[in-house]
Amino acid sequence: MTSKLESRIEQLEHTKECYLKDLEPESLAIIKNSFGLQVASKRRDWLKRKVKECDEEIACLKKDLSRSYQK
Repeated sequence: MTSKLESRIEQLEHTKECYLKDLEPESLAIIKNSFGLQVASKRRDWLKRKVKECDEEIACLKKDLSRSYQK
């Protein structure tokens, strides 16, 4: 059975993949062409921040998960 921590990690990994897909040049080009360079730049920065947040939360949850298995 999958624990809440494991499913949260899976959810965050999926979310991170979506953010990384949106960071690809083709995706950012669509934003740039539709909304302009400033919006695309802000979107890129926001996406990078969200990827970092996902990485940090995943690392923290994996630590918690390994501690729970050690008990």
